[in-house]
Amino acid sequence: MKCVRFSLFLISVCCLQLAELLTVEQIKLLDERRGACLQETGVDSTVLERARKRDFVDDQKLKEHILCVAMKHQFVKDGELQQQQIIKKVGLFLEDEGLASKLYAKCSKDQGNILDTVFFTAQCFLKTAPIPII
Repeated sequence: MKCVRFSLFLISVCCLQLAELLTVEQIKLLDERRGACLQETGVDSTVLERARKRDFVDDQKLKEHILCVAMKHQFVKDGELQQQQIIKKVGLFLEDEGLASKLYAKCSKDQGNILDTVFFTAQCFLKTAPIPII
C-alpha cells in the first residue's frame, strides 16, 4: 500500500512539474497537433498509448503518426531532421539545451528513410527523457 501511495505521489509531482514547464497555450497546441495527426493517420489508440508509455511496436500507422507530429513541430522539413529546431524545442522543455544536444547526437541515427529515422529517433528520445511529444 505504501508503494502505491508513493507511486501516486511521484506521478502527481511529475504532472505538476509538466504543468509548470508548459503554458496553457503550449499544451493546447500539443493537443491540437496530436489530435490532427491522430485523425490523419488513424493510428490505433492502444498502440499509441503503449508508445507513450515507452512500449513501442513496429506499426506503420504509429510511424506515420510520429512523423506527422514531428512535421507539425517542425522537427522534420523536406524529408530531413532539423537538428537546431529539435535541440531548441527539446532544450526548452528539458530546461537544458546541452542535454538536448547530447540526446540528439545519441538518438538521430539515419535508418534509411525519414519514416524509420523519425520513429527510431522518437523512441530513443522518449526512452531517455520524459518528452511528451507523441
